[in-house]
Amino acid sequence: MTEGSAADRLVGRTGELATMQRFVDGLRVGERPAAAIRLVLIEGPAGIGKSLLWLAGQELATKRGIRVLRARPTETEAGYAYAALGDLLRDAWPDLQATLPRQQRHSLAVALGIADDPATSIDPALVQAATSNGLLALAAERPLLVAIDDAPWPGGPQIVRSASSSPSVARPMRLCRSTSTGPFPTSQSSGCGSSR
Repeated sequence: MTEGSAADRLVGRTGELATMQRFVDGLRVGERPAAAIRLVLIEGPAGIGKSLLWLAGQELATKRGIRVLRARPTETEAGYAYAALGDLLRDAWPDLQATLPRQQRHSLAVALGIADDPATSIDPALVQAATSNGLLALAAERPLLVAIDDAPWPGGPQIVRSASSSPSVARPMRLCRSTSTGPFPTSQSSGCGSSR
């Protein structure tokens, strides 16, 4: 790792970093879905370094040529239903719009704040379908890591649902999610679990 990288700043997280390494390496080599770690969930109380581990996973992926889409909504965005979705997909919009059917494209554009139509015209089912189809299309081009920090924010659950419930098991797409489990920690323990 280069000096100043997120992995360099992690202290006492050798096991968690090794899990993240296996997770990213499985995506890069296109492991068969049954053998691959498809989801990494980093959870624990606020302030124990979940976001730093989350960033380390993205650095590993980027160094290996994996496309990374990230959502890291802020507290000020908490009232906006599609803030996390906008954070995740806005930069990928040029690639996404050509892959989606007209109605899905329009609903997603409104949800992302790209179209001028009022938010009341958003059809949540079309936004869900557009998100799922868009992620699949991006994953078909090259391996894709969907990284969501603090998924309980409004908008986060639909991203997680789209990425993990879509028929992507044969596609090179993985999900890395961090979430807080309670108030600021009284001890410095954390969990980094994986799912196959």
